[in-house]
Amino acid sequence: MAQKTGTELLELLEKQLAEDYDTASDASDAPAEQWKAYPLCGLTFGERDGCVNENSPVWRDDILLGIIEMFYSYYKVIRDQFEEDFKIKMPEWVRIVVQPDYDDTSYVVLFLSSGHKVLLSYDCKAWHFTWDTPEELAKSLQNDYNLMVNNFKA
Repeated sequence: MAQKTGTELLELLEKQLAEDYDTASDASDAPAEQWKAYPLCGLTFGERDGCVNENSPVWRDDILLGIIEMFYSYYKVIRDQFEEDFKIKMPEWVRIVVQPDYDDTSYVVLFLSSGHKVLLSYDCKAWHFTWDTPEELAKSLQNDYNLMVNNFKA
């Protein structure tokens, strides 16, 4: 089984965001100084004034829903690729649970629907869920995917 690279996962994330939010999906041609204007960056790149940038595609009037969508968008790509690579199909699937918090730490857990195996858990303050470059994001996607694989095989 050939696993996706971080760059391939980043491309899948960009494609998903383009479909979900009707945005341009090719950030690789954008100059570095334009990353903050690119819709993906409102989700994951650059500095934030709060938990979710108001110009972000995940912005919601209910900030907790925006935080959920921000984390979910990132982990959905990893989950979908994992399910494809390991041929996980109904009635089993990988669930994503996000417990948002706009004052403190938000939590994310990915687990098999049977509830018997946690594949990944993550926690951070929403305003720290950001990367400076697409390469850093690609590396993070790859690391999280690899962690899921290792926990699945354990």
